Amino acid sequence: MEALVSVPRFRTDLVATYSRIIATLCRVLPKAEIVEPVSSYLWRHFYGQLKSKTQDYLETKLKTARYICELVKFGLCPPMTIFKMLKLLFKDFTNHNIELIATIFETCGRFLYLTPYTHERLDESLNTMLRLRRQQHVTARHQSLLEFAYFSVKPPERAAKEKKVLTNVQKYIQYLILEKLNTSGVNVDNVIKSLRRLPWNNEEENIQFYIVKFAIKSVRTKISSAANIADCLSGLFKYFPNLVTTIIDKALAEIGT
Repeated sequence: MEALVSVPRFRTDLVATYSRIIATLCRVLPKAEIVEPVSSYLWRHFYGQLKSKTQDYLETKLKTARYICELVKFGLCPPMTIFKMLKLLFKDFTNHNIELIATIFETCGRFLYLTPYTHERLDESLNTMLRLRRQQHVTARHQSLLEFAYFSVKPPERAAKEKKVLTNVQKYIQYLILEKLNTSGVNVDNVIKSLRRLPWNNEEENIQFYIVKFAIKSVRTKISSAANIADCLSGLFKYFPNLVTTIIDKALAEIGT
């Protein structure tokens, strides 16, 4: 327990790992032996550190707040602890407390917002933060911190991605590779001739890109089509060597991932 609470104050990146260690140990040790001592230690220190307003203590405060948030996300600490912390911080909405509020929302705000039984309470806390930000004079830096914290909990809605409409030529490539080459007894030479007749010099049609795209998709969804695809590419290699090189690169990249 002593080792787990001795996180260096400038290593806030370690608290998530330490929390995972505690969660793992809880599978073989009683919570009373490890979780309760750690959480009570962190709570006492958080409460005590609030009284200090010097800059030297800011990193320690942030580390303690993040640690408690991570324990909450691992289900080791009750979510009510977070709301108690926020209530204390909202009473003095200045300097260090603003940074702590932003840190809490960034670390576990999204988690609590998406959890059904804490959703409403977290939403109220967000509204309180926005109200206090409007009512009190807040520096530009703190304004940015709070805004980032808010959007980390409630990300702005993204515009629906427009589905690209294929041209007739691109649909024809899709038909040849995904349907024709998947047909039993297909004459691959005829497919090669059809692909060679396409307007390869037309940049708008982007012939090579769509052949690569549909060839990879065909093999990914139906491995039995690999032989016909390879046969077709072999016939095109003499005329379009870059096409085959690109497909090999894409295939190797997929293996790597």
